[in-house]
Amino acid sequence: MQIKELFQKDIERKIAGVIMADDVRYIRTEIDEYVLTREIKSQLDNLLESYIHNDNLPGVWISGFFGTGKSHLLKMISLLLEGWHYDDFHIADVMMQKCDDDQILKANISKVKAIPAQSILFNIDQKADTGNPKESDAILSVFVKVFNEACGYYGKHAYIAKFERDLDRQGLLDIFQTEYQKISGKEWKIGRAMAEMEDHNVSKAYAKIKQVSESSINSILSNYSKNYKVSIEDFTNEVAEYIAKKDKDFRLIFCVDEIGQFIADNTKLMLNLQTIAESFYSVCKGRAWIIVTSQSDLETVVGQLKQAQSTEYGRITARFPIKLNLGGANVEEVIQKRLLLKKKEHENELMRLYHENEIRMQTLFRFTDGTKTYRTFRDSEDFIGLYPFIPYQSYLFQAAFISLSENDAFPGKYTSVGARSLLSIFQFVLIQTAKREIGAIAGFDLMYEGLKPMVKTHLLHIIQTAEVSGMDSFAMRILKILFILKYVKDFKTTIRNIRILLLEDLQTDPESLNENIKQALDRLEHDTYIERNGEEYSYLTSDEKTIENNIKNTQIEDSAIADELDKLMFTYNDFLKAKIRHDESGQDFAYTHKVDDRAYSKAQELSIQLITPHYQYYDNEIQLKANSMGKAELLIVLPADNRFWEDLVLYKKTDKYCSQQAISSISDSNRLIVLAKQQQNSSRMTSIKIRFKELIAFSQLIIRGDQFTPKSSDAATRIGEAAQALVSRSYPNLAMIKNVKDIDLSSVILNQQTNFEDLAELSEAENDMLGTIKLAYGSAQKLSITNLIQKYSKIPYGWIDTTCLYLLARLISLGKAEIFAQGRVLEKEELVRELRQKEKYAYLIIQPQAEISQADFLWLKKTAEELMGCPATSKDAKELIKELKESLKTETGKLNDYLQQKEIYSFLESLEVVIKQYRDISTKSASWFFKEFKEQAEEIKKQKQELIDPIKRFMESPQADIYKSVSLFLRDNKPNLSSLDQESLKALQELLVDERVYIGSKLKDAKVKLSFLEDQLQRELKHNIEKTLAEINPLYNSLKTKAAGKPDLLHKIENSYQTVSESISKETMLPMIASLTMQYVDHTFLDLLNEIEAFHSPEGGDKPRTKIINAKNLKPRYAKEIIESDADLDEYLKALKQAFLNELGKGNRIKV
Repeated sequence: MQIKELFQKDIERKIAGVIMADDVRYIRTEIDEYVLTREIKSQLDNLLESYIHNDNLPGVWISGFFGTGKSHLLKMISLLLEGWHYDDFHIADVMMQKCDDDQILKANISKVKAIPAQSILFNIDQKADTGNPKESDAILSVFVKVFNEACGYYGKHAYIAKFERDLDRQGLLDIFQTEYQKISGKEWKIGRAMAEMEDHNVSKAYAKIKQVSESSINSILSNYSKNYKVSIEDFTNEVAEYIAKKDKDFRLIFCVDEIGQFIADNTKLMLNLQTIAESFYSVCKGRAWIIVTSQSDLETVVGQLKQAQSTEYGRITARFPIKLNLGGANVEEVIQKRLLLKKKEHENELMRLYHENEIRMQTLFRFTDGTKTYRTFRDSEDFIGLYPFIPYQSYLFQAAFISLSENDAFPGKYTSVGARSLLSIFQFVLIQTAKREIGAIAGFDLMYEGLKPMVKTHLLHIIQTAEVSGMDSFAMRILKILFILKYVKDFKTTIRNIRILLLEDLQTDPESLNENIKQALDRLEHDTYIERNGEEYSYLTSDEKTIENNIKNTQIEDSAIADELDKLMFTYNDFLKAKIRHDESGQDFAYTHKVDDRAYSKAQELSIQLITPHYQYYDNEIQLKANSMGKAELLIVLPADNRFWEDLVLYKKTDKYCSQQAISSISDSNRLIVLAKQQQNSSRMTSIKIRFKELIAFSQLIIRGDQFTPKSSDAATRIGEAAQALVSRSYPNLAMIKNVKDIDLSSVILNQQTNFEDLAELSEAENDMLGTIKLAYGSAQKLSITNLIQKYSKIPYGWIDTTCLYLLARLISLGKAEIFAQGRVLEKEELVRELRQKEKYAYLIIQPQAEISQADFLWLKKTAEELMGCPATSKDAKELIKELKESLKTETGKLNDYLQQKEIYSFLESLEVVIKQYRDISTKSASWFFKEFKEQAEEIKKQKQELIDPIKRFMESPQADIYKSVSLFLRDNKPNLSSLDQESLKALQELLVDERVYIGSKLKDAKVKLSFLEDQLQRELKHNIEKTLAEINPLYNSLKTKAAGKPDLLHKIENSYQTVSESISKETMLPMIASLTMQYVDHTFLDLLNEIEAFHSPEGGDKPRTKIINAKNLKPRYAKEIIESDADLDEYLKALKQAFLNELGKGNRIKV
């Protein structure tokens, strides 16, 4: 059986498409076929209740998108309220029959039938003045126009209607029309359309009926035109005047179609409508109604107006308190009842078909991928009512209609989108399906042919081009579907959803279409008829196709893809943080991230690398593993998903293309496309991120050459597991420190344990570090803390600084290692301070500390006590060594104090070696004390016994004072020593040069000898002073005698004598006494004598002044320094004589 045989009515009969509100043709047919749906019944009942009781503001707002039947409903309401009838056919009777069991609605329709009314039904856009339809009073002008026409006046020009109304009020209109026809030869209905040309005839006819001269009437219509002004007040009064002439219950209803489109976002027009409604209410007292239709509900229209008028919104919505809203369900019911009513005899066949496919259909037509959910068949009755259509089709097609309209796909800004309604389009699809056998269903692509005549031609260019190019029919079906759904936001045009839209038979296996759909989509995408964003496909307009081709031709660097992959792996997603936190150790590990051997971060020991299908060894798993072997690297080998790589390339091309476009300089249409591409690209990246996670979830993981199989299938968890394994396998020695905690170093170091008692067994990590320290020491390599940390931070350890320092502190605490700074061992508090200064680590040297047995400890303790000269208090080896060092430091200080007196005690110079030795010992490590020190201890103890202790005893005894007195006497009296007793003097001098003078009682006679020499010296000094004074006194006296009477000379003589005599008397050095005497005799005396002689010599004269010369000052001219023979002596005496003679020759005298 063919589908067309199922229906009660001829499916090919003519069904009016869009019902024009003022179309009086076929009214009876329209009323007969009108479907009073459940949705309309409930809302119509509310309207009629208010209308009957007149208990509400007389404003009704009917909303519903194109095709929902709002215009048809408006027309039916208009006819119903007016009581339209033809012969015995009355609309109210027909509507009551359509009410079924709704008795209340029937009763209200019956009551409305009794209320006299007149409806004025019109499409406001058609009635508006085409010259300037959007003046602020445009709505009023249309209302005036249709009201004038309803009253029989001329609607086109309101001033002419005013002229007619004035004549009518005077009872002169008919007489005027007759007289005008006589004068002009035309009927008034024709003449008024030619008002400007007929003004003179109108004036003549007017003068005739007014019985005045023609000259007194000049251009009557021109005067009306100049003086006429439209106003809501005048219009409302005229309506009220009109109503008043009717029955007392009469109602006048203005039924306005498509008011919403006409108003659009024009605030003034909305306020114009509001004012008319308010005036009707206040002046006409509920007898003048306004019923309007709009594609949007009132709140939406009001919401589109400027917010500055928000205070008016409440008033606007209050003028239209009765609201009827038609939705998709209404459309579906209308289609069922007008087009799809089935013959009773075929319902069983359809019921059988339903039950055969009932379970399948629950999932067959279920859309996925985040698409809005559409209902399936409720039951067999629903199936019979809609077949061969599927419930989703009417809702989805309506959504497509709305989105196409919103995106300006239909011509005409305010008119309906075309001559067809949704009903006519479904009829077209039904006819195309009619000859198929029962079991077939209507394919969604067939809607395109019904829609095509309504759409702007340029939007269909791509489809037409594809058809001409020979694109196969299956691909064309998909292309048409994508066009219909291009702007539907909540429908995902994925392969699975497209598959549902293509179904044409209930028995078709959807999976069988997959391959054909994929191939068709690939062809369409390749030829740029469509574009793909992730899993979704979209139709391209001509402009969009041009830009899409430009994007495809945009060149990008190969590195750009790798760059984006790096971001996907290490930036956009949450697979890994900047460092890997190792669960077992709690440590963080930096890593290098790479893509196909290209590094994107600083080089680290660990690396995580993405391997893409473009990598040279991608298909060679053996080579991949071989390259990874021995490297601390995780390879993530991504699956070869062509779709993902295509999307990623397209994303980068789109991003580059859009960023290169100067948005401000391109056309508006292209700018919108580019902006849409950017938004689409953002969505594409979201899909890429999701797909990338899926690739990671199925990627192959290789660590250090071995396959790694994680337990989880979740992408992030897999990478997390692999990262943990990478750390564990690269740093196997991390296991050594799993129990190591971050402990304050001072608490470890300052609580050192007795090293020979072995109170703590070394851990594996501590043993390893100790081995490193010993190896370096044994190889004569300096191992700094910096070196140690560097070694253990690397493979195979991976230990952090604090771990290394903790372990080192443990070794120090256990007496296994020591830290040196500048050759000196650091102890406790000082060591803690140094370890807190990281910048010093490079200069802190680590050495192993010798293993100390108890015997060694006891030996060291005994030795230390011997050296310290007191019992040792320390029970710990290190503390004992520290105690010894401190003692040696103290001893060194004392010895150094002695050494400062070496100028007096010459034997103290021997302490320099000891002091240096003690200072050196204080810097030695603990291990030194049990090796080298042990070898030197006897010598050091002997040194103490034979040198240090005797010196200390000597220096603290009276002998030191005697030695000091001797030393000072010999030092201070060195010039006098030749005049003293040489035997005694020699005995004392021998004591001073004796290096071991501090031994025994070698100074027992020194004091006596020193006293003897001191007395002798005093006697010699006294004798020499007396002798000298006796020598110079006569000279002094002779000078005074010669200078008698010369006060100045006497004063000078006395001063010089006083000076020299005092100096000689105080002098303690015998040679100096002789020197002072010679100075006075040979120089001072002669100089004073010459001054006296000069004073006595007569002034002037030829004789030069003579002076006395000291013979000692004469220097003979003799070349030799040594006289060796008689001849030499004769020659010298001869020269000396000549020197004497020379002075005498000068008149000088010579003192001998």
